[in-house]
Amino acid sequence: PGHRLRRLVSVPAPVPIPVSTATGSNIPERPANRLERAVGTAVHKALEDLSMLETLPAEVSDVQRSAVRRHLRMLGLAGESLAEAEGRVAGHLERVLADEDHGRWLLDAAHEQAASELPLTWQDDKGVIRDSIVDRTFVDGGSGERWIIDYKTSRPLADESVQAFAARELASYRDQLEGYRRAMLAVDRRTIRCALYFTAISHMATLDT
Repeated sequence: PGHRLRRLVSVPAPVPIPVSTATGSNIPERPANRLERAVGTAVHKALEDLSMLETLPAEVSDVQRSAVRRHLRMLGLAGESLAEAEGRVAGHLERVLADEDHGRWLLDAAHEQAASELPLTWQDDKGVIRDSIVDRTFVDGGSGERWIIDYKTSRPLADESVQAFAARELASYRDQLEGYRRAMLAVDRRTIRCALYFTAISHMATLDT
């Protein structure tokens, strides 16, 4: 069933296009932003790898740390930046693996029709066709509902509550999540629930249906 779902909704994955943080041509990306982007990319890749394991580890293994390090090097990090990014990625993964309520549940490979990094084509509210990658989707055996999860490595501001942060992020990504839902409904008519999962604080925020 999972392979059939992938065939129905998948398209060639779009090639990521680096986004400059300043205007003008040939302006290099600031090191801090580059590190943040690398951490986010590496966290997503590591979570995909974990979701394919039959049994989730209790904590991040040396093998997984090595895989993270290799991926960060491929992203162009070295020296102190590499060491900092590796530690931060490991911190995200440790928090996810320690989250019995949501983190481990999201990564469970036993879910029906589970898929990670699933290419999806959808239409936004302006009629524009968009290609995206769904971080995680599966059917919950208990409720029979399909879940679509978007991972976020962001965290609340210094003076912001988790509730206010989650509400702000849901408002920002509502259109994107609703687009995912509409696209998935084309091949799966069951109830579809969408959520953001914040790896930095092991918190899940569900979009109102």
